[in-house]
Amino acid sequence: MKGKEDAHRSGIAARQADTMTKKKKITLLLAAAVVALALAVLAGMIATRFLNLDTHREDLLHALRTALDREVLYREGSLSFRLQPTFTFTGVVIREKDGASDFITADRVTFKLAVLPLLKKNVVLRRLEMENPRIHLIRDRSGIFNIGDLFEEKKDRIALKARRIIIRNGRLSFTDRQILPEGLTTTLENLDLRIDHPERGRKAAFRISATVDDESKSGKLALAGTLDISGSTEPILSSRIDTSIRAERLNVGWYWPYYSRYVPFRKITGQLDMDTRYKGNFHEFTSGGTLTLRDLNFDYPPIFHAPLKPGTVEARYEMKFDRRDLAVEMLDVHVDGVNVRGSCLLKDLHTDDILIDARAVTTPISWESYSHYIPYGVIPKDVADFIEQKIKGGQFRLDEGRLYGRISQIAHMEKGDNANVLYIRGSAEEGLLKYGPDIPDFSGISGTLELKGPDFILSGMKGQFGDAPFSLEGKLADYCLASPTRYPFTMTMTPTAKAVDWLFRDELEDEIFYDGKSTLHLSGNGYTDNYNLNAVWDLSSAAYGYSDLIHKPAGRTSRLSFKSNLNVREIKLSDLHYELAPLALDGSLKYRHGGKGRIDLEFRTNAIRMEDVAPVLPRLRGFKPRGQIQASARAEGAPGNPAEWRWSGDAILAEASFEPSDLVKPLTHVNGNIRFRGDRIETSRLNVQLGSSPLSLKGMMTHLKKPVYALTFSSPDLDVADIGLRHPKQSVRLKNISARATYTGSDLHISSMMFHLNDSIVNVKGLIADLDSPKIEMTLASPYLDTSDLLILAQLDSTRKTKTLPSRIRLKADLSVDSGKIGKVPFRKLQSALALEENILYLDGFEFLALGGKISGKSRIDLANGGSPRYQSGFKLDKLSLEQCFQLFDIQEGLITGSLSAQGDLTAKGEKAEELKKTLLGNVRVQMEKGTLKKFSALSKIFSILNVSQLLKFQLPDMAVGGMPYDRITATLSFKDGILSSKDCLVKSDAMNLVAVGNLDIVRMELFETTVGVQPLQTVDKVVSLIPVVGWILTDKNRNVISVYFELKGPVGDVEATVIPVKSMSRGIFDIFKNIFQLPAKLFTDTGEVILGR
Repeated sequence: MKGKEDAHRSGIAARQADTMTKKKKITLLLAAAVVALALAVLAGMIATRFLNLDTHREDLLHALRTALDREVLYREGSLSFRLQPTFTFTGVVIREKDGASDFITADRVTFKLAVLPLLKKNVVLRRLEMENPRIHLIRDRSGIFNIGDLFEEKKDRIALKARRIIIRNGRLSFTDRQILPEGLTTTLENLDLRIDHPERGRKAAFRISATVDDESKSGKLALAGTLDISGSTEPILSSRIDTSIRAERLNVGWYWPYYSRYVPFRKITGQLDMDTRYKGNFHEFTSGGTLTLRDLNFDYPPIFHAPLKPGTVEARYEMKFDRRDLAVEMLDVHVDGVNVRGSCLLKDLHTDDILIDARAVTTPISWESYSHYIPYGVIPKDVADFIEQKIKGGQFRLDEGRLYGRISQIAHMEKGDNANVLYIRGSAEEGLLKYGPDIPDFSGISGTLELKGPDFILSGMKGQFGDAPFSLEGKLADYCLASPTRYPFTMTMTPTAKAVDWLFRDELEDEIFYDGKSTLHLSGNGYTDNYNLNAVWDLSSAAYGYSDLIHKPAGRTSRLSFKSNLNVREIKLSDLHYELAPLALDGSLKYRHGGKGRIDLEFRTNAIRMEDVAPVLPRLRGFKPRGQIQASARAEGAPGNPAEWRWSGDAILAEASFEPSDLVKPLTHVNGNIRFRGDRIETSRLNVQLGSSPLSLKGMMTHLKKPVYALTFSSPDLDVADIGLRHPKQSVRLKNISARATYTGSDLHISSMMFHLNDSIVNVKGLIADLDSPKIEMTLASPYLDTSDLLILAQLDSTRKTKTLPSRIRLKADLSVDSGKIGKVPFRKLQSALALEENILYLDGFEFLALGGKISGKSRIDLANGGSPRYQSGFKLDKLSLEQCFQLFDIQEGLITGSLSAQGDLTAKGEKAEELKKTLLGNVRVQMEKGTLKKFSALSKIFSILNVSQLLKFQLPDMAVGGMPYDRITATLSFKDGILSSKDCLVKSDAMNLVAVGNLDIVRMELFETTVGVQPLQTVDKVVSLIPVVGWILTDKNRNVISVYFELKGPVGDVEATVIPVKSMSRGIFDIFKNIFQLPAKLFTDTGEVILGR
């Protein structure tokens, strides 16, 4: 509005300039008329005395010079009489008073003299004509015109009147040295003038047309009207004029010196067309009409930031002026398609503190075309900067504008009630605000703008922020006062996905999603350095989410509200309330400026049922929580991802339950506290139920983004099915289990674990990687271990339900057992590297003490799905007790004593001893030392036969009582299909050597196809002929007994033994005996038949 006020001032100044121009022109015309009248008076005087003008030239010129007080010349003069005397002068020259230059020159001056007035000594010119006059008017630096003396009253001057003055093709130049020291000259060319009765005290009709030349430019001027000339006792400038004025192409800039001192702006340039009416004098007048300015250049840098250069300015006006007031009662201006209508009253012009009462309205104004018309210089800097830098488009209309106040008030609107001098009410359509490349535009803005007193009021504002519609009511309170400006407002917005993305564009853009409609209400009040902002955001109709923490569907009640204070040090959010039904969160937030910034957040929740909010909390939803929770928390950190903040707080659980995964049974009856500290979440000691297993636990979670869970727990009775493991054939329960473990991703790190499984006590530590498909690396130690329990553990696998085959456990472990048993065999100090992969258990480098000796080797146990285990072992036995070994095969006790050493490779399949015996396969090299053979029915039968024959000198052992001592037994044993076979079983004793070649069905425990050779180590004391059966004793050439052979068959407990002739044995069997007994080269039967060595 201040820009419009300046525009009014500019209009007034222009009109004042026009008025001054009119005054000059009238003054020039009056001067010309006076000169003409003076000439007429002189002519009349001469006419009364002289008839021959040239005869009396000197007298005539003397009279003229005396009357005009100027040098007067003419070329020739003549007098004629028709109806009245007519005087004609040619080549007329009237010099300036100082004689230095011409005042008036004319090619011809003609006047007609009225005769009758001469009788009264009055000179009346009926008609005065001047052809091609050249008139030079000058105003000196003191303001005195060069014709001023001609209007002074002189006693001896003859009264002169002219009834009509005519000038044809004249030229009048006016040089004004008062307004410009070097002189400003304005020239009227082609001047045509007619004025009737130009007499003091009379009204003269006139008509003037001329070409106005100034600064090499040409314009046209035409006036027609009446001049009510003041009386002789009044100043000539008090004469009143009523005239029309028409002008074309007047050079506005040429007259700048006349009004420049009244206006603060720079020189105006342009061309003026006018069609106006002027009525009054220089002190009081009315005027109205049309003014047209073309090629206008208006430059006022303190107010406008660029020169104003409208194409065309057309104005209609009506105005009044007196010595005190100037009233522009109607002003209708068209500037490049914009219409400004209004009025302006300037009162008390005679004072230094003019009162201005201006009013204006406009048609819509395009911001793009007219933004440079904003008077930034009269607007407070922060508001001006906002308008210039941020407003980029729109249509604006001034509906009501009024400036009412004195210059002193307008210049200091910041004082007292001075702001009330200005009132503006306008409207905006399709407004556009741009805050920068990173901020969405405010577009399509419409509403009412009002400057009222010290406030700039925005009402009914509507538009879009980016693509989000909004409405706004607000104001800039006290914007023009010395006190700080306040900015109260209320705003309602419907945020869109793009607007929300922009809001979180720096830190959380990739984590936030938003869809649908919501309503955001904002209100605020305060100053730029201390502002209070309140918000209520109804998100119920929208769907939104943050990362995998929140996924809210459309239609679920949700609101965010806060009250905040923004100052130069910090941003405070108090009464922070977030609702995601039934969750309600209350808290506060503080953001401190400076450096990298810092955020402090505190909040607390209501007591809620977790199952009610889990559907919108994905990270929690996966645990299928139930029960009640209430939490409070505090966070601090730099602006950015909340996961990077330092958190602390507490959550209280009551009768809660969780399903940690589809592997683990639900965790129920959870009561206790969960505490947050930094990136750590930990629980108090919780007594819970895990599936059917009672559990006491304490947990901790660190690193919220990639959680690490630490757990300490114990249970008197844990069903492994509750922790996601299963056995294919039986339930497995771990007793008195206690453990400390860490879970990261899908990996479980076991720091320590101890449990009882049946009679076994197991201590475990290590890593279980990828619980979905477990890969275990650990150390297993036990004070007591039953290997059958170990097999139970090895056969556990995951209970995860998948479309593919169940996941198998992969295991690598170092096994250390103080004592235990394998089947029925106890052992001690077991060390082994254990591995389980693809359901195959490997014992690599095992070693333990058992059966009175040491056992070492490596084994493989294939735990096939749905089938019996398959065993494969390469072993070494060192000095085992034979009595204990026979227990493995359920052979009766006391059968054999001594120590056993063996080495071999065996395989078997089955879960029971019978199955293992049937499937046993492999070879074993056996050596037994320093023992006794007892209760061998086969030996008893053999010895009884030998005693009957009485071949031996010594007494044979009694197998039923003391048994037969031996020094060494060696054999290579082969197992296949339940059959034990040997071809080199050798028993060495002091009395004899025995060799057995044959087979034992270890399932039925029956001998078959077995031959035993006996080699006595004593002299035969009976004659061979005394032997009842011939051909079955093998002798040497000296008739010494070398060996006797028997065939054994039948159950081990009741063996049938018969002597067999040597010749009945197969050559292969016989060769075995020969090699083992180391028989001589030539052998004889007891009948003397040569068997070998013929």
